[in-house]
Amino acid sequence: TSLEWDKGVRNADMQGVIQCLFYGLGSDGTVSANKNTLKIIGEETDQFVQGYFVYDSKKAGAVTVSHLRLSPRPIRSSYLIEDGEASFIGCHQPQFVDRFNLLEKAARGAVFLLNTDEAPEKVWQTLPRSMQEEMLEKDIKLWVINAYAVAKATGMGMGRRINTIMQTCFFAISGVLTREEAIEKIKNAVEKTYGRKGRKIVQRNFDAINASLAALHEVTLPDAADSDIEFQPPVPAEAPDFVRTITATLIAGKGDELPVSAIPADGSWPLGTAAWEKRSIALELPKWDAELCIECGKCPFVCPHSAIRSKVFTEDELGVH
Repeated sequence: TSLEWDKGVRNADMQGVIQCLFYGLGSDGTVSANKNTLKIIGEETDQFVQGYFVYDSKKAGAVTVSHLRLSPRPIRSSYLIEDGEASFIGCHQPQFVDRFNLLEKAARGAVFLLNTDEAPEKVWQTLPRSMQEEMLEKDIKLWVINAYAVAKATGMGMGRRINTIMQTCFFAISGVLTREEAIEKIKNAVEKTYGRKGRKIVQRNFDAINASLAALHEVTLPDAADSDIEFQPPVPAEAPDFVRTITATLIAGKGDELPVSAIPADGSWPLGTAAWEKRSIALELPKWDAELCIECGKCPFVCPHSAIRSKVFTEDELGVH
């Protein structure tokens, strides 16, 4: 029932195959952008492409991991990209940096593209120490962009859909296509995808593409790791045993490593486990303004996250007469 297997076995020579990983959130456009990338390269160049997309059951707002392969030969790799294989890794959500080991699958000399609101000269200090050490050990090249700032400045809004911006950055630094050729093909893809929604939407995407290159920066790495930041555990130490062994493994993105025997045989699941998962994915947080509040009581009902709470009291309980 538990066969031994070697995940390092490969059924083909991977020499010359470009392998890429992209970490995003459901609904931020990462998967859509990567599917567009595969179409561009697969349909308009001589390269063969392959894509596999790992989703979370919670869908919107949950982690997605895109596995892309590009090769001059047909690709018959029916398995995910594993440790030491990825030559390009894109992190589209800055909060992932201290929650997941994003570089464990990076090959030596890989490129790491990070979306962050930190200035390029300050990004290094925001990375966990173990990530810094891994970057120096593997000679990883770090590129950064504040994709949310680009989206806001070009009229794309404050939402999470930064897919066009991050896709432009990938082509700009991966070398799969020349910058000029890549930008032309991305704009053609934008026309196909958003053309029916009106010229205004298309032009905003074009502006975002053009602005992305100016906002993209390579970070020169120092000689040594100096951060005092550590990876955050998936759940607190005081969580119940089931949460620490099962739920935490799922949250860490390691669910495939759980044996069937770890799951309750009857399919039942303890109640209250969701309370231990804090995804921290909000870009903006609501704040109660006492001067504007008319005490109508609607905000607790409207807010889907219960970020603003209210309680009902009688005047006697409040001491008001």
